[in-house]
Amino acid sequence: MNGISIAAAALLVLQSTTAARPAAQKPAAAKPATTAASAARTDLPVTVTYKGKGTVDGAHKLFVWLFDNPDITSNSRPVSSLSTTKNGETLMFKNVTASPVYVFAVYDTTGNYDGVSGPPPAGVPSAPYRASAKGAPAAVTPGAPIKFSFDDSEPWKK
Repeated sequence: MNGISIAAAALLVLQSTTAARPAAQKPAAAKPATTAASAARTDLPVTVTYKGKGTVDGAHKLFVWLFDNPDITSNSRPVSSLSTTKNGETLMFKNVTASPVYVFAVYDTTGNYDGVSGPPPAGVPSAPYRASAKGAPAAVTPGAPIKFSFDDSEPWKK
C-alpha cells in the first residue's frame, strides 16, 4: 500500500503543476488621481481687505461667506464660511461645489460675533463682492481668485 500512496501523491503533484491555470487578471485601471488643476477649479481664493475705521485683529475679525443666491438676508444660509484676524489675507475656500457663488464679508466691530450662530449684528460693516463699486453682487465661479475691499459705508441691516 505504501507504493500506491506514493504514486497517488506523485500523480497529484504532477496534476497540480500541469493543470491549466486561470489567466492572470489585469489590474483594474487606476482611477486618475485628483490633480492640482482639477482641485484649482473647485477652490476659490478670496483676498479681503477692510478699509474702515477699525483694526482687524483677534477680537475684531473679518468673516467671509459664500452664498448660492445674490439676495443675502438674515434668512440666507451660506454654502461655506471662513474668517481671518489679518487684514488683506487670502482665504482659500476648498472644494466649492456650488457655482456660481456670491461672496459676502463683514467686519466684527463688536468683538463678540462668532460668524456661525446667526446673522451678523445690525450695523456692522458689510459688503458683497461686486464687479463695480455700487453694482449688484457679482457671480463668482470657483477657480479664479478674487480680491475685494469694503469699508464702513454699508452697515448690515438685512
